[in-house]
Amino acid sequence: MRASNGVVLKTLPKGAPIGKTGGSNEFLAFIEGELKPLIERKYAIDRKRQTLFGHSFGGLFALHVLFSKPEAFQTYVASSPSIWWNDRSVLAEEKAFAEKFAGKIVSARVLVTVGGWEQQAGVKVSKERAEMLRDRRVVDNAKELAARLEKSAVKGLTVAFREFAEEDHGSVVLPAASRGVRFALESP
Repeated sequence: MRASNGVVLKTLPKGAPIGKTGGSNEFLAFIEGELKPLIERKYAIDRKRQTLFGHSFGGLFALHVLFSKPEAFQTYVASSPSIWWNDRSVLAEEKAFAEKFAGKIVSARVLVTVGGWEQQAGVKVSKERAEMLRDRRVVDNAKELAARLEKSAVKGLTVAFREFAEEDHGSVVLPAASRGVRFALESP
């Protein structure tokens, strides 16, 4: 597995093994084929107001779903998406999405959020951690992606970006979730 800086990753930080990756399409099939129907049997659901929220690799998954099956949800909240993962392969999905839906209507809203300290730590961190944050470019990747989506020729796509100052990858989850709920409840 290659890191964003071209280095092959054999383990995650602190030596944890990477393990098996992939399965995003199978996970989406589970959500649509099993989870959504189960929830609909138990609760009143408005199928025209469904939101997918994901943080980190979950944010990457939210982008994957938007790019591969935008009708699956109406609102997408990608919190600190790990765009750097797998040599930024999600950007190929973004490009294919923009080309496939250029001039067409995609009734979806997307909020991309990050913490201001996710690229350059605001607190003292090790040299290795500072290099990793800089190499992954979480803030820049998210800003650039949101800007491209906003300028794309995809009609009906609403895009918003929010950077939370003084928040890092772990602490940004709560503000992103709070803002994501408000974003989801706003009138389209």
